[in-house]
Amino acid sequence: MADFILINKVDLVSPEVLVTLEKQILGLNPHARIFHTERSRVNLKQLLDLNVFDLDRKLSVAPAFLDELQPSNHSDITSFSFSFDQPFAVERLEAELQELSEKSKVYRSKGILWIEGTPRRAVFHGVNNRFTIYWDRLWEKDESRLSQLVFIGKDLDRSAIEKMLRRCLA
Repeated sequence: MADFILINKVDLVSPEVLVTLEKQILGLNPHARIFHTERSRVNLKQLLDLNVFDLDRKLSVAPAFLDELQPSNHSDITSFSFSFDQPFAVERLEAELQELSEKSKVYRSKGILWIEGTPRRAVFHGVNNRFTIYWDRLWEKDESRLSQLVFIGKDLDRSAIEKMLRRCLA
């Protein structure tokens, strides 16, 4: 659903490989504008402040675009989310997330966490095999406390990740 896609290191591949890659990208996202870059150099005037985002066009291509809780599948990359209305035990959660990040192909993960024994929300953020949990703002008095986590990766086992997360609930 990106408006722009940068293909970097184009100087390191043949024109035939580049054409094949572009066809694959346009098969996933026919509306994206593709830029070729070398050493990540791009003219920012081509990318910034162009008002290219068109929500109606995105919704016509993917009606569930705004539904972040719906699982999605792009090629062999999958994503899914979880929501829990019980707090997590932070030590167990950190240990399990570390094991998951080392053994699975989780490319990206994020979420808001309800941690047992604290009046603050926690933010969970992961990229590849690294993740962090840090304290956020106080929960509002009338705000429902819950945790929401999203995982994006390859060959992920949704039920195994859900079982792992449930083991970490307080």
